Amino acid sequence: IRNDTQGIGTITFIREDGTFAALGHGINDGDIGVRFLIEGGSAYRTNISSILKGKSGMPGEIIGTIDYSSQNYLGEIYANTNGGILGKITENKKEFFTDKKISIAKKSEVKTGKAYLRSSISGKSKDYSIFHEKNSLKTLKIRVTDSELITLTGGIIQGLSGSPILQNGKLVGAVTHVLIDNPQMGYGIFAESMLE
Repeated sequence: IRNDTQGIGTITFIREDGTFAALGHGINDGDIGVRFLIEGGSAYRTNISSILKGKSGMPGEIIGTIDYSSQNYLGEIYANTNGGILGKITENKKEFFTDKKISIAKKSEVKTGKAYLRSSISGKSKDYSIFHEKNSLKTLKIRVTDSELITLTGGIIQGLSGSPILQNGKLVGAVTHVLIDNPQMGYGIFAESMLE
């Protein structure tokens, strides 16, 4: 039994009613590898202080701080599932919404080829080019091809889990894992699976 846990991750999508999904995978106990059954939790804004670049044999990570003051509180977390963390943004919702809504692609619409990973890791929201292929009916296999993201992070690092994967203007999935021996390679989950 743990009293609490915390970490930095990325929100994949937010619906108009404020409900969100993040990470693309559940939070597991690092010691025994079992997914935490949670009673609840809170989502806060995170300040990125530095980036530890990924390299072969060592996954990188986003290093940051979480200020638990009320002005950084965003909402509640109510479930830790195999498809990600689920919750609801209740505060400062307007800062997360743009005029453009994004549709979710069905698994059958996702094609092998160029796609984009959306991240705010540079300080502003930006789309970085990737190449992806359908790995199975459950996962996407991705390779970071964007030189700017490779220079910034080395590829996929801890904290980028949940970063949206976009293709043809639709949300097709989210980043979930990195290959330890090659940080430019990793896996993702279909957005349709996260919705399920």
